[in-house]
Amino acid sequence: RFSELFKRAGRYASGASFAIYHDGEYRESADIEAALPLRKEVSVPGLDCKLLEGGSFLSIVHRGPYGTLGNAYRVLFEALESRSLAAKGPIRERYLKGPGMILPRDPERFVTEILMPV
Repeated sequence: RFSELFKRAGRYASGASFAIYHDGEYRESADIEAALPLRKEVSVPGLDCKLLEGGSFLSIVHRGPYGTLGNAYRVLFEALESRSLAAKGPIRERYLKGPGMILPRDPERFVTEILMPV
């Protein structure tokens, strides 16, 4: 899915890909949107350009395989509770370093930022 986004966006791509998790809780069939920042709004078949709402986020950076992201989520939710904050929208995962599009990378070196709007 992300490789297709990069292919369609081409020279307009301007940063790390990310996912937006629209469900408030875990689901087997989750509503997840693959996304990519662009330099400017473009009209490209197969791309839906939208401006995401900004704001304040509580975030954590996870280093390691995607299979251990649950640990980072636990810490993030504990921090949310200890600060008496409430999530105010879908969580985003930014994939700062992940699987390569051409050459595979070591999952132990993956870097993912989890952002929760508060």
